[in-house]
Amino acid sequence: MSKILIVVPSLNGHYPLYINLIKSTENLNEISVLKSNQFIKILSYSLKNKNSKIIFMSGDSDFIISALIKCISPSLNISLIVYYTFEKNFNGFKYFLKKIIVQSLTYINIRLLLLEGDLNLLKYAEMSNVEIICDPLVLNSDKKKEKLKSKNELYYLVAGYLDERKSIKLLFKVLENLSKNDSTKRVITLLGVQTKNMMKFISNINRINNVEIIQKNYRYDNSELEIELSKCDLVWAVYQNHHGSSGFVINAVQFNKPVIFLPSGVLKRFSKELSIDFLPKDLSEREIESCLITLEKVKQYSAQSRTNFLNKRNKKKFIKQILN
Repeated sequence: MSKILIVVPSLNGHYPLYINLIKSTENLNEISVLKSNQFIKILSYSLKNKNSKIIFMSGDSDFIISALIKCISPSLNISLIVYYTFEKNFNGFKYFLKKIIVQSLTYINIRLLLLEGDLNLLKYAEMSNVEIICDPLVLNSDKKKEKLKSKNELYYLVAGYLDERKSIKLLFKVLENLSKNDSTKRVITLLGVQTKNMMKFISNINRINNVEIIQKNYRYDNSELEIELSKCDLVWAVYQNHHGSSGFVINAVQFNKPVIFLPSGVLKRFSKELSIDFLPKDLSEREIESCLITLEKVKQYSAQSRTNFLNKRNKKKFIKQILN
């Protein structure tokens, strides 16, 4: 197989997991990784390796650069993984703009791979040239030892790049409300690099009765994430203005844990696949509090729904599709 260049917007979030997944594939001669803002290096690579493959892992923001690179080096095999560009607004000017983007990119032979896309939505928009791929399982959930906990103790996990979009302020406001009504101890593990604003917010949180905060403010590896997922009782994946997939929702289901998220865009389809009835309708404190209380007591999805959901997200199939 020829050389491969992976282009990512950053080395945070799920991108390192995808990179490691591709690197674990046998028979790959050489894999390079560059950031989207390193245009000169991407251009230099494309000129030196004209028969190689370039995978833009965040195609939503790389339409123009990928087209430019393809025009300069037509023999390149270029793929764009798209997350949410085609998830909404299929009306008016944006509809025609998206149609033009798809037609232009496919005309110059650039593959568009829509992560967790809606086939019916694409058919409605007459975008048959967009391929759908499923977000793969990237963790190992076998034989992980769970930490012994008190019966009156619950572990919440908030993981990833911890910024304002993770709704962490909302979580602690709801926990403060819950602490007034019951004696359950809730341990909140914050795993991942925090933004400066988030560090400031967490450092200024007033003590909340029966709530313990564990901070792991650093870039973690898969092994540590697997351990934290094994021992937690609930995964927090509540994002603001999010329409794409969520690796943490998938991870939670893989580890058979309840997960709270806002069912919008791709995640709305996740909730239907898993036949989940109780999720917050919005980001109000009342909705989140009600959902948390329910998830602490009730099984969120059936074993069969979980199995069907996970079987669709085979990592070998994912690799084969993007390397095709």
